[in-house]
Amino acid sequence: ERLEDVDFCLELLHSDIINVAYILELIANLNPYSNDYAERRKSIIDTMIKDAEMRNKAKLIDGFIQKNVDEDKENFMLQRQKADGTSELEERLNRYISLEREKAVNSLAQDEGLSSDVFDHYLKEYDYLQKEQPEIIQKALKEKHLGLIKTRKALTRIMDRLRNIIRTFNWD
Repeated sequence: ERLEDVDFCLELLHSDIINVAYILELIANLNPYSNDYAERRKSIIDTMIKDAEMRNKAKLIDGFIQKNVDEDKENFMLQRQKADGTSELEERLNRYISLEREKAVNSLAQDEGLSSDVFDHYLKEYDYLQKEQPEIIQKALKEKHLGLIKTRKALTRIMDRLRNIIRTFNWD
């Protein structure tokens, strides 16, 4: 038992590339019924927090594990036994990510009194061109006639939140 733990920790140390596939593999290998589950679960999140690229996604993954492992142990173990357990998990993660992203966009739209279509358009363009186009947001704000200073403040605020959404929900 102990030797496995050491292996597991070494595995974490040696992996320089922490990407979604790696994280999925770690999640797929979890056993919510094992004694060291809490420890292993925590080390996945810790590993992400230590990685600059992944840090913003740690909360997202934590939520995913909560929903798909912690609150669904039996089903998780059943899926885990299947040969394509990881791809099934990946599908679930993708669904989870797009739902959470949608929630984040809707909440931004509500806070700013703009249509979520504006943000969806912005994010689609960003995904396609990999560059920011604040003019998309500017155009939508102009229609609100807030005045110059309020418009500028709103734009700054919105761009910050959009960057955060991109950092959290975009996986390369």
